[in-house]
Amino acid sequence: LNFRFEESITDDNTVIDNIGGLNATLTGDKTVRENTGVIERGYKFDGSARVNLEPTPSNYPFCIKYWANLNNNLSSFLYITQWDTTYGGLSIVYYNNRLQIGFGNGGYPGGSSRKNFETSSISVGNEWKQFVLIVKSDFEFDLYIDGVIYSLGYSESGSATSVVYSNNFAIGKQSIGISLDEFTIFNQELTPEEISEIYSKESNGIRVF
Repeated sequence: LNFRFEESITDDNTVIDNIGGLNATLTGDKTVRENTGVIERGYKFDGSARVNLEPTPSNYPFCIKYWANLNNNLSSFLYITQWDTTYGGLSIVYYNNRLQIGFGNGGYPGGSSRKNFETSSISVGNEWKQFVLIVKSDFEFDLYIDGVIYSLGYSESGSATSVVYSNNFAIGKQSIGISLDEFTIFNQELTPEEISEIYSKESNGIRVF
């Protein structure tokens, strides 16, 4: 699945999948499309608009690759969450100068039930960066930023037991001020060499997918 986020404000609410034809739907104000991406156009989410998609990953391993610009909003984050809940699904949060990976069984377990993994202190600032998250199992992740792997440690251990959840998910829900581009979900694990090659091309404006 691959979203280039090239749709304009004058297009309908369809968000085109350029690989498998699994088009999604933009819910909310279409002005989020009025943004420059890392390659041509991108989306800048306002906290209410979201991209509803189905199906979601249901087996391991899988991999999520995207470009993001936090626009100096240190509380910005990417939520890949069940459509109508807050804590379900998978979240990628920049908080207290750390990048946190959290999940909550896909339902509505509440913040205390989430499991969180986080990096050490890093700076992502006001520039486009490529993020690649490889989900190997319920408790095993690899995180790459701009082609470089970052170690992850527990920051919070709740009662959640699974990342995957068989329901419809949304990209960008509650993602206030964050810009996204070139979003791809793979149903396999990318190798370090593949990640490096994709980053090298996309950072030079060469679209891979």
